[in-house]
Amino acid sequence: MSILKKILPKKRPRLVAVTIVRDEEDIIEPFVRHTAAFVDHHLIADHCSHDQTPDILLALQREGLPLSLYRSQNPVYLQPPLTNHLIQRALNEFDADWILPIDGDEFIGPANPDLDLHSYLESLSPDHPCLRFLVKNYFPHHDDNPTDPNPATRLRHRTTQPTPPFHKIILHRSLAAEPNTRIGAGNHDYRRGNEHVPDFAQDELFLAHFPNRSPSQIAGKIALAELGKDAFGSKRKGIGTHRTEAFKQLKADPKSFLAAAPVTPDHELTKDPFSYRGGKLTLTPPLDQQNETRLARLLLHFSHDIVKRHAELVLKNTDSKNPLYDSDDLMLEDLSENA
Repeated sequence: MSILKKILPKKRPRLVAVTIVRDEEDIIEPFVRHTAAFVDHHLIADHCSHDQTPDILLALQREGLPLSLYRSQNPVYLQPPLTNHLIQRALNEFDADWILPIDGDEFIGPANPDLDLHSYLESLSPDHPCLRFLVKNYFPHHDDNPTDPNPATRLRHRTTQPTPPFHKIILHRSLAAEPNTRIGAGNHDYRRGNEHVPDFAQDELFLAHFPNRSPSQIAGKIALAELGKDAFGSKRKGIGTHRTEAFKQLKADPKSFLAAAPVTPDHELTKDPFSYRGGKLTLTPPLDQQNETRLARLLLHFSHDIVKRHAELVLKNTDSKNPLYDSDDLMLEDLSENA
């Protein structure tokens, strides 16, 4: 048996990515194509997208990319539980040796362009089942090509330091298979019970992050996040509070907000073009189409969903009758100033 172990070739480590996306039509195609250049399989759950994201994903799957697609109909964004579910699917259904939780605006970046990712993973010590990715944040700049629809090639300037300093992780199957372990919020850490699992720094890989890509994209992200919290009772302490003030500004003056949306941070950017490996785009909307009507389309679809859910709740709680139609109460109020 010992002789067989020596002469049989080692199994190539199987890397599986897991992702949750929502309303990412401007970046989902280059994200999926680029990620496919590195991973063996990719599990993607769409969370109630109101744009072309699901259609683009299905077209990429039909094209033959190694994708498994899911759709979460829960209007509340349960990121850690859903990510943990995908991690277990990657482990049990797709035989993952390493699992990469990655967002739809994050791109794998080898520090050395000649790096063989699978050979690198194979060389890692089993004592390091949780590795840390540093994140490079890319933002719009006045030198960007205004006709390039691919954010990974259009946005060529990044912050000199992570702001705030944070990282993401990649997991070995030995850790993901342990009972009572789970991913933390934002894919920043892994936990065993209530304790953080130590993650180990490495400098062979990083993630290029493209969070703010256009005024309409960032406005849509802010608006739907805040409306979703109010609509579905998720306003708990610490959830999305960083967008609340921006949403107030957007409501007060949408035109001024879109003209000066906070897509670029105040601190200095440095030019460092990302090495995109996903090939040609065939499904991404043109940049002018993305910007012109994006916010209106998202808000109309979101509002329609809320109205339909409200109607279902009204009928469910009133024995299939709408009390507004069956009541004699006209609900009139006197609007006169001297009333």
